Amino acid sequence: MGEVADMIIDGTLCQECGMLVYEGNPLKASGAEVSPGFPRTCRVCLVEAKAENDAEPCPECSTGKLRGARGGGVECNNPDCWYWFCF
Repeated sequence: MGEVADMIIDGTLCQECGMLVYEGNPLKASGAEVSPGFPRTCRVCLVEAKAENDAEPCPECSTGKLRGARGGGVECNNPDCWYWFCF
């Protein structure tokens, strides 16, 4: 495998976005602290996943979840549903 793939597998990089995963101060992180030996997810991806899981169900298709839309309002995250509502 490539170097980036190896770093994702050993937990140095986030398995969702590929960013560096660190605990505490990144300037003081040594190789042992950064690489636990198993894939991890960074805090930003965890917060985004929690927000998506806690979202309200779409009233139109009932399979998607509502998320914030560009320019305000909400839209359904289901690609087959075109629900969009502006506040």
